[in-house]
Amino acid sequence: MKLNEQIREHRKKVGLTQEQVANSLGVSAPAVNKWESGSTYPDITLLAPLARLLEIDLNTLFTFHESLSKKEIGRFCNEVGEVANTMGFQAGFSAATAKIQEYPTCDLLRYSMALLLEGTLARASLSSEERAEYERRLMVWYEQAANSKDEETKEAAISILANKYLACGKTEKAQELIALLPDKRTVDKQMLKINVLMKQERYEEAAALAEMKIFSDIATIQSYFITLVDIDLLLDETDSAACVSEISQKMASLFGFWEYNGYVCPLQIALASKDAAKSIELIKKMLNAALTPIKSPAMFQHLPTKSADDTLGSRVAALMLRQLETDNECEFLRSDPDFQALMDEYRKRFPQKEGVS
Repeated sequence: MKLNEQIREHRKKVGLTQEQVANSLGVSAPAVNKWESGSTYPDITLLAPLARLLEIDLNTLFTFHESLSKKEIGRFCNEVGEVANTMGFQAGFSAATAKIQEYPTCDLLRYSMALLLEGTLARASLSSEERAEYERRLMVWYEQAANSKDEETKEAAISILANKYLACGKTEKAQELIALLPDKRTVDKQMLKINVLMKQERYEEAAALAEMKIFSDIATIQSYFITLVDIDLLLDETDSAACVSEISQKMASLFGFWEYNGYVCPLQIALASKDAAKSIELIKKMLNAALTPIKSPAMFQHLPTKSADDTLGSRVAALMLRQLETDNECEFLRSDPDFQALMDEYRKRFPQKEGVS
């Protein structure tokens, strides 16, 4: 809550009018009105008397101890995401920076904004120098979040940083960070929560927690499949990679996951073997799948539903196109006329706008 909102809210709580506040502090009623509208601020000499008058301390007046709920952080992220999508990455970054400055002690907000903007940055049309500078700034936010007193935020930020250090070859630094992460708990906290809810006969909530755990674990397993395919290919064990890929596809289909997910591992293998025809076939399927509305898997009927993001598919497709144009792994495809035709077709549907992601 901003200073002007604190003044207005606590004035009403103690039952004072703007005129009464003005008379007590020796200022005009219009001055108090301007404080509450946010157009001006009280003189520094009036802050302590104002806090006493409102029956709060200075920490409360300046919201030093105020924390944000996850719901509020989610709303802020949606607002910043909308700014970035409509006005460009730079505007989104500025909006995120303003929010972080408003709530400088909220590490979860800082981490969430970095995560959001990192995804947006991948789609933004920026020069290599601009991109590198924004990546550096986001890295600072992750590093700050990695020192958070909130263990959940700290662990999430450390995980991101460790992966980033691995990606740039700083393996010793990554190992140092990984050592800070706690080992997996021997007691499944989620199962304990589910058991409590069942004892309380809150069966819908218990089912939702169980489904969320299953959904999360399947997503984790799928990410391990992708990594294992990469490892098998590096070891030149193509048969093993194909086996893992097949299982990954079957799992995605079995649990009703997004069709797009089922093509990731096969595309890894096709690109590694430089099979242009197969790669192009899979890329086409992935782009089509990305633009197909996502349906919630039938087995997850108790999970809370939210309105579908109509732009998700187009954003995924645009990001995929950018990767196909820039990744070294796809270099062998760029001279293929079928690949060029496919890229031309989808680039017409998703033209890049300068400065707008």
